[in-house]
Amino acid sequence: MLAATPGEDGKSGNAGKLLRILGVAFGVAVAIGGTMGPGILRRPGAIAGYLNNTWLILGIWAFGGLYAVASSLTIAELSVMTPVAGGPYVLTRRAMGNSAGFAVGWCDWMGNTAAVAFAAISLGDFAGMLSPSLAGLSLWIGAAIILLFTILQSLGLREGSLTQQATSLLVCIAFVLLIGACFWLNGVGHLAETARRPAPVSLFASLILAMQSVFVVYDGWYMPVYFAEEDRDPARNLPRTMLTGALLIAGLYLLVNTALLAALPFADLAGAELPAATVTQRIFGPAGRAFLTVLLLVSLLPLVNASTLGATRILFGLSRDLLHWKPGQRVTKSGTPIVSLWISSAGSILFLLSGTYERLVGIAGFFYVAMYCMTFVSLFLLRRNEPESPRPYRVPLYPWTPAFVLICGLIYLVGVLIQDPVNSGLAAGLLLAGGPIYVLIRKVSDAKSA
Repeated sequence: MLAATPGEDGKSGNAGKLLRILGVAFGVAVAIGGTMGPGILRRPGAIAGYLNNTWLILGIWAFGGLYAVASSLTIAELSVMTPVAGGPYVLTRRAMGNSAGFAVGWCDWMGNTAAVAFAAISLGDFAGMLSPSLAGLSLWIGAAIILLFTILQSLGLREGSLTQQATSLLVCIAFVLLIGACFWLNGVGHLAETARRPAPVSLFASLILAMQSVFVVYDGWYMPVYFAEEDRDPARNLPRTMLTGALLIAGLYLLVNTALLAALPFADLAGAELPAATVTQRIFGPAGRAFLTVLLLVSLLPLVNASTLGATRILFGLSRDLLHWKPGQRVTKSGTPIVSLWISSAGSILFLLSGTYERLVGIAGFFYVAMYCMTFVSLFLLRRNEPESPRPYRVPLYPWTPAFVLICGLIYLVGVLIQDPVNSGLAAGLLLAGGPIYVLIRKVSDAKSA
């Protein structure tokens, strides 16, 4: 038995059990909110600079969407086999054992808490841009935002779910407004343009660099699996949630890039650090800066909420399944793992104050794709080792679908190792260190209970 039996509904009020009250709307919202951050506003310029061709640019974003969809369908099979809280570590643990599961879980927890810190301080920076009186207060604003979302989630699972749905809806509306404004500015006037200068490196290297950026921007499509235990009907809802979320994200990303390509001359787009700033300034004039700042602020709100929710479920699951730490397993009557929530938020604030979140965010790209690859391998292992286990949902086109995403992930990892060996080495070290750390923690825990 991997975990305790989850609560049956939101009305039972049984302390100590997660509540099964979530559905497809929350799952789609957490996928969108956990994915669509400022990256989609920053990276299109760099990718255009790498590829220098409209159709290659749109093609690499479509390829990223295909990867996200195929990955979602692959992980959905594992998640409905083991519908308990904790996310990818649960799936890796079932296939590869406790040490591998803990390695994934603790790195995933650190990655989520660092993401909260990074998003929160970015919110503080953007607030200072919007109101000069707030300039220089980024740390205080970031800490206050983390506390605000922690308090909202402390009220209960329903409040956390509604916050996620509301903020994710705001993000979608904001991006639709940006897309509409781009086409209103210039129709499709610049779509046929290509660069008049050669790409900075070879086509193969350009594609690898572009794919790395695209994978980072798509990161977050897996967020619904953290909440499998709280879904009313995971066997039915999780595959729908994962597929719908990935398709919506891919569609919005393609539309954003098409809109930017249509609104800006290629020379202005390629290599631009923040091409959306150029577009909004041309559309709204002096008010364009304020519009973009609000868009950036709005895009970060659901990311803070989703990553806080996710980190809480990781720590709750680790406390229950592997560490046997009772305080971390405490759940309020309203469905909040309260101790795990406040510890996760405290971790985010510590990252915020220390400044080390930037390093962790820098290594997160390598780690998360390594985590995906371990999960994809887990599917093959469980198909071989547990052929008779119930599988309410099976990934389409097995083994080709998981093989495709595994190969893509391995190519990405090799590319990142070559391009950024320092951060990649740190990420690999953190992952490998998880096993010995788990063994040490369990020895201490067993000695105390003896």
